[in-house]
Amino acid sequence: MNQTGQEATCDKKYKYEKEFLEDTVCFDDAEAFIRELETFHAKFGNHHIYRGQNCDSWTLVPAFLRSKPSINLNKYQKMLLYYMKKGLHNGLDLPLDKPYESLIDPMRQRLLHLEGGPVDSPDRNSEVPSALVAHAQHHGLPTELLDATRDPLVASFFAAWNINNINEKPSGSSVVWTLNENKLYKQTNLRVFTYPMSASFTPNQKSVFMWDSTWGINGGSYQQPYEKELLEVTDRCGAFRRFVLSKEATLELRDILDKRGVTYTSMFPDWRDIACSIKKKHGFAKAKC
Repeated sequence: MNQTGQEATCDKKYKYEKEFLEDTVCFDDAEAFIRELETFHAKFGNHHIYRGQNCDSWTLVPAFLRSKPSINLNKYQKMLLYYMKKGLHNGLDLPLDKPYESLIDPMRQRLLHLEGGPVDSPDRNSEVPSALVAHAQHHGLPTELLDATRDPLVASFFAAWNINNINEKPSGSSVVWTLNENKLYKQTNLRVFTYPMSASFTPNQKSVFMWDSTWGINGGSYQQPYEKELLEVTDRCGAFRRFVLSKEATLELRDILDKRGVTYTSMFPDWRDIACSIKKKHGFAKAKC
């Protein structure tokens, strides 16, 4: 998951605060938040995905769609093609289980994946984004996809920590979104994509990717926040919810997650980071990592 490219400041008001007032639960106590979240997950977890954000004022918009001026599909195509070529040139393990031609223009030639449908849907042949797009998104390239997870504690980690500056104190309230995959599928154009093969980046983060199925169709350039789709949901009960944590609760949440082993190292497993964390734990704080 990656929050790069989000709005820089966290001191502004959430754009849809009034519209989602009844769908928002606020917490000043991190323990109370964790209890509520785990109760919620135990009841609805098989049908929900989660997204954590450092700032509760951020809207649900994928990184590439935040670009100014408005997006250019041709530029997007070239960027992904270059990513593929560069990866192949450097011997990276890219998800090229389909012919190269189908990856040339992922906006108009989406790959078919049999597990692309939602949990209870009989339609298992929905068009989904190329696995290459998900790979690029996870590794920091701005794409049409929005990172999410099936694990509420993983989402909590991304709400509590700024992964670009891990030691930075929270600058405001954070938020964890919960979204019902089935209800999204039935009442909106939002879809959920699960990476179609075993990959090193998915197990710990339990990554999934949200995307709007109307974007790029017939040359369209959908740039509206996903909240616009959520406003169209007629039966909001159980469809989605916002858990907002105060600045103080966000700080408390960091300690709780650390005790549970939900840390930067566990989210981004790398032997160098593990060695570095062990050195610091045993008093070698000044040692170079």
